[in-house]
Amino acid sequence: MLSKRTHKKIGQLLLEAEAITEEELNAALERQRRNGQRLGKNLVELDYVEEDEITRYVAEQYNIPYVALDKCRLNKDLLGIIPEEISKTYGMIPIDLIGDILTLGIVDVPDENTIRYLEELTGFNIQVMLITIADFNRYMQRAYVLSVIDNEQGFGEIETGKYVNTTLYKGKERRRFPRFDRKIRVKYDVRNEYNINSSINVSQGGVLIRSRSPVPVDSELIVKIELPNSGEDVIIMSRVVRVERTAGESSYLIALNFSVMDAEDRIKLAEFIKSLK
Repeated sequence: MLSKRTHKKIGQLLLEAEAITEEELNAALERQRRNGQRLGKNLVELDYVEEDEITRYVAEQYNIPYVALDKCRLNKDLLGIIPEEISKTYGMIPIDLIGDILTLGIVDVPDENTIRYLEELTGFNIQVMLITIADFNRYMQRAYVLSVIDNEQGFGEIETGKYVNTTLYKGKERRRFPRFDRKIRVKYDVRNEYNINSSINVSQGGVLIRSRSPVPVDSELIVKIELPNSGEDVIIMSRVVRVERTAGESSYLIALNFSVMDAEDRIKLAEFIKSLK
């Protein structure tokens, strides 16, 4: 539960810390009355205080950590946990995942409803750290837009967040998502052939299926997963990360990594995974 350590407003805190003068505070308050923006934003735009300084005071006020992203080694493998549009809407990015605790950097103090929504969306327990808007914007630019060279068309841009490897399996120690043994129907097209296979296990990050036909590793598939008891399919862009022929059988084990899905389907999948726990 997020709670304030103090009932003092940010302007008063900055004033007591001698970060601003009373004249500067009054000027920012007058500007706030005219434009309706937050006091902190007005103080920054008037060049009375730096954004990271305000963020540190807000973090102290709510008794939550503040982090400067240039001091963090961010893991892009976590990008697939939060859809890009959700990151932009809430001003948040995934910073770390340890066990079932997902740490998010966020530009504003979230309320309890937002925390609950994010826990349902991701299937993890959420803890937050405050970051500056400038850090958030720089991270989003680096994470989702990269310059690439096309031999035929020259320079172009791709959105890397659309096909992010969230590591379904690379050895036992690399598993980020708890797996649950459950048979569900997994449907996809490959090589003009429509496949319906059953899963062996499923997690928030991917699914392991048994198939009569192999699929090339690194193939991108649009997968439809039929959630039991709902009669609904969730549609997920997935990547083939492992293909293994089963001993003594004419079938293959295929590990699919979930890359991207829309927010509604992500919530449905998270609720299904939660029910398996």
